[in-house]
Amino acid sequence: MLKLLDNVKSGIKKPSAFVNAAIATHIANLDVSSYKRIIPDDTFTVSIQNLQGDNCEGKFLLSGCADGSVLLHSIGGSCNFGKFKCKRLWKCGKHDKNGHRYSVECVRWFPTDNGIFVTAGFDKKLKIWDTSHLQCVETLSFDGKIYNFDLSPARTKNCTVAVCSSRGIVSVFELQSGTNVHTLKQHVGDVLSCNWSPFEEHILATGSSDNKVLLWDIRSSKNCLMSFNRCNTIQTVGENPCMNNFTAHTGSVNAVKFVRGGLKLISCGTDNIIRLWDTLSGKNELVHYEGFFNSSKKSIGIDISGETYPEFVFIPSNNIINVYEINSGKLVNVLKGHFDNVNCTYYSHFQHELYSGCTDGLTLIWCDDGDISRCMWT
Repeated sequence: MLKLLDNVKSGIKKPSAFVNAAIATHIANLDVSSYKRIIPDDTFTVSIQNLQGDNCEGKFLLSGCADGSVLLHSIGGSCNFGKFKCKRLWKCGKHDKNGHRYSVECVRWFPTDNGIFVTAGFDKKLKIWDTSHLQCVETLSFDGKIYNFDLSPARTKNCTVAVCSSRGIVSVFELQSGTNVHTLKQHVGDVLSCNWSPFEEHILATGSSDNKVLLWDIRSSKNCLMSFNRCNTIQTVGENPCMNNFTAHTGSVNAVKFVRGGLKLISCGTDNIIRLWDTLSGKNELVHYEGFFNSSKKSIGIDISGETYPEFVFIPSNNIINVYEINSGKLVNVLKGHFDNVNCTYYSHFQHELYSGCTDGLTLIWCDDGDISRCMWT
């Protein structure tokens, strides 16, 4: 690290190289935090299905639970080496007037404003919430269970929402008006996962129990751009890519995530395989990620380290979390601390901490307690 610092000072390396090396070391040393924790809600039996922190300030964490509850915690805190308990600010249960009746499978903050968040689940309802008053301001009903949804990057005021549900349906609508833009019906199994491109807000990737990963352009009348093929067979020009027999995995695809500004895509399947795809050519990059096990029949929440080089991905693997270097597939860390299957991860770019939710009801915080430099990040 000192040699790298000398190279930065002499101009041989860019200043970002030192920051990237520090973050890479930090990620490789992640472990259960001994100074910061979230107290379990009521009992250990309520599974945490999904997590997301706000993208504006990094001070709040949303949790969706299997009993229909939605939790809001404060996770922002000053840098000190004492104990810090993340305070629960709010809870909405299934018996509350505007609460979900069944498992909350997905929670999302509005991309550019933490005054709005969205929740959805197995009660076939998608709810839009006002953070200031902690009230549900809109409820949208769907025909099937909602396994996952995602909000577009929203560079404009109007955000687009893609909702993954049973029966192979992906509904795309505008959040502000509630207007249905498209209904994507090319999957033949339950759609378990989706993700908008961070670079092109009209490009959407979906993964399904039909073993397929499809790439969509919601501006196009044909919609479907590509069906990823694990065997790298070239698609015929003019052929409808969604109607072929190409499959990305030999098991259900329950996680998809864009990386590197949308140029690459990661997918995870119940065949215990992680694949990296080139989104321009549809090519399977044939990167090997070892030690991955995936027995979940629902969506799993994976996350990436963001604008660092190299990039890292955090992926639940039964009761542990594997941390991989995306380009090489190198396993750089294995996080052990949960007692049951891990359902989701969220990486905070503000505190450089990882949050994980589990069937055991625990939300664990992972950080490098010995890293003094975290004081620069909080």
